[in-house]
Amino acid sequence: MSYFKPNMSARDKLFGALLALCCIPFLILPGLDVVRFGWSCVPWPLEFVGLLAVVAGMWLIMRVMQVNSFASPIVEVQRERNHQVIDSGPYAYVRHPMYTGFVAIMFAISLAQCWLWGFVPALLMVLSLSIRLRLEEQMLSDELEGYADYCQQVRFRLFPGVWVVNYCRGHTEFSS
Repeated sequence: MSYFKPNMSARDKLFGALLALCCIPFLILPGLDVVRFGWSCVPWPLEFVGLLAVVAGMWLIMRVMQVNSFASPIVEVQRERNHQVIDSGPYAYVRHPMYTGFVAIMFAISLAQCWLWGFVPALLMVLSLSIRLRLEEQMLSDELEGYADYCQQVRFRLFPGVWVVNYCRGHTEFSS
């Protein structure tokens, strides 16, 4: 089964390709660092925290999938399924909780693998994700009824209490 679907936008295909490129270092470099060259040294308590954070991120993603039956790698409004705004569960706290779990996992994997250099590709993934978030919110605000109101209700994109810039309905507004 391919990640790329025929009806995927060029934007989603580009993001998928960037994500795949950023994941390659997670497959190759930890072994070189930890086993071969010893570039990083992570104390075991931090390694344990990383493992716990991976589990927490995975739990959050699974919770999102329970609450949001519209979750998909393709950014689209699923009109044929009567797509609607989800504002319960983790969506009551942040607008993109699946991405929150993904970000947590990417950084936590580096700690869990005793690989501090993993923060570099994780940061690149977060930067590309922030671009995708902005484009996704613009599309949802334009095409999904009630999404702009949801943006006003749930102020934070990824992490509760963290400063964001709100791009819903084309309005730029700062919140803290």
